[in-house]
Amino acid sequence: MSNNVNSDNTGIGAFALFSNTGGVANTANGAHALLSNTAGSDNTASGEEALFSNTTGGANTAIGKNALFTNTIGIGNTAVGIAALFGNSTGNFNIAVGDGAGGNVSTASHVICIGANGDDVSNTTWIGNVYGVTTQSGTTASVVVSDDGQLGTVASSERFKRTLRLWTRPAKLFCHSGRWHFNTRATLKVCHNLG
Repeated sequence: MSNNVNSDNTGIGAFALFSNTGGVANTANGAHALLSNTAGSDNTASGEEALFSNTTGGANTAIGKNALFTNTIGIGNTAVGIAALFGNSTGNFNIAVGDGAGGNVSTASHVICIGANGDDVSNTTWIGNVYGVTTQSGTTASVVVSDDGQLGTVASSERFKRTLRLWTRPAKLFCHSGRWHFNTRATLKVCHNLG
């Protein structure tokens, strides 16, 4: 550990924090962890060559061998797993969990990869082992995503359905062929396909 100017750094392992001259509050645990760091601060690297190329990037957490290996100036990234976010160089505020997770992210920001390589597209989420996988439970529900990114299931609109009655006016005025129309304000009106 070079640590020529600043303090509050901890380096454990061969060449951990080797190039550090101005960074503060860094923790490097593992051979070559934070090896290239010069002025980056508030980084945590645990694992051989974790945050290996980081120079000025700060507030990164890399846990696992080669996690955030290529990161140079990216800030606020979290990588957990062997080679997680390996190719991220300048991207910020990315999260990758799983061995090799986020492997395709290099410059994008706000990318979340859980058990998936993802892609270099900002503001995206990638979750592995979901698409095309049959559920183990016989009870399933469709998953939806809200405008603020929350995952959930489709809620029944049953609480809005107070009455159910047949619409008695000519169907062709109110219905399209084969479709149901609902009025959720006070009553539920159903149109049957009459023709």
